[in-house]
Amino acid sequence: WGNIVGFVLLISIVATLYSNVERARFFMKENRGALGRNPIAIADYMRERGMSGRIFNDYNLGGYLIYRLAPQNQVYIDGRTQILYPVEHMKKYINVINTTHPEVLREELDKYSIDQILLRHTSAKHDLVQEVGGFGLDFQDARYALYTRGASNFPLLGKLMSNPECWRPDMLDELNAERRKMDDILP
Repeated sequence: WGNIVGFVLLISIVATLYSNVERARFFMKENRGALGRNPIAIADYMRERGMSGRIFNDYNLGGYLIYRLAPQNQVYIDGRTQILYPVEHMKKYINVINTTHPEVLREELDKYSIDQILLRHTSAKHDLVQEVGGFGLDFQDARYALYTRGASNFPLLGKLMSNPECWRPDMLDELNAERRKMDDILP
């Protein structure tokens, strides 16, 4: 009986270890996926520089931004529709986030005195923000872009990304200065 009990005990221990290793692998895979979902580098950048104000953000980023940047920063929207935000606010957000008209976005940014825009980077969104005016490209990671009202880190690059045809050779020194800044602050 001693051998049988020992064997059953060994099998139980091996099965438990295997189950725990598989669970750990699942969580590691899940965590790796979460790293790309949130603008971690941008939140770190904003905290390090003590940036504060109101952020116009993608809906799915609201909770993360509150977690990382509150109370110095307030988000435009998060997942609390019908709890904190009325449904009308969500409808307005959907209209604004899907617009191709800079005046629609500008009106909302001015209405809420927005200081920063943090959106998943697409060429269309970048072009729209550039057309709104008053906001410059301040930080960008692999998925997201941060635009700030007024002074920004990469105003010329932001302009050239939307309108490369406006390039002139006399812009080279300014663009090189922005490149050196990129090497210092971007991930």
